[in-house]
Amino acid sequence: MAQQISGLRRLPFGEPGGRSGYTPVGGDSIVTALADAMEAQAIEDAEKVLSLARDAIGPDGGDEKTVRFAAARLCEALSAALAVAHARGERLPIVE
Repeated sequence: MAQQISGLRRLPFGEPGGRSGYTPVGGDSIVTALADAMEAQAIEDAEKVLSLARDAIGPDGGDEKTVRFAAARLCEALSAALAVAHARGERLPIVE
């Protein structure tokens, strides 16, 4: 997990080289709104992929190609949802 930088929020997207981008916490900017929308979309996508994957691997599920496709999409969705969870976790206050 990335280290929290006081007063900054890590964005759910970064630079092509893999470096993280940040914006001020509590800001009311276009960047903050975009980050909020991207996080919400990642969670919504994960919910949809999970539902579709359950159908693909259920008792009447598809062939190997369908199951592999579902597994690949699940990996993508899980990666995005974990990135959101880590970024949100970084914003939680540390309670001692």
